[in-house]
Amino acid sequence: MTRTRALLSFLGTLLEPFDDLYVHPLEVAGYYLILYSPPFLFTMHPASFLFYMIIMGVCGVTDHSGINFHVEGLYSSIDHG
Repeated sequence: MTRTRALLSFLGTLLEPFDDLYVHPLEVAGYYLILYSPPFLFTMHPASFLFYMIIMGVCGVTDHSGINFHVEGLYSSIDHG
């Protein structure tokens, strides 16, 4: 049993499969504003925006999947959640 699961079990609140879908509307608005704003703020080729979206998608999946993934000095899925 992981330490987080043990703590949540002790507190009486275990996570359910779709708990991550409960999010505040302002948080969603901010997330999508950050996600889709680069082509409006910077001149970029559509292929570079597609590459950016692929990177953001992979990071989002690894953040919430429990996969231990990191790029030294740039990104770590351990730091999220």
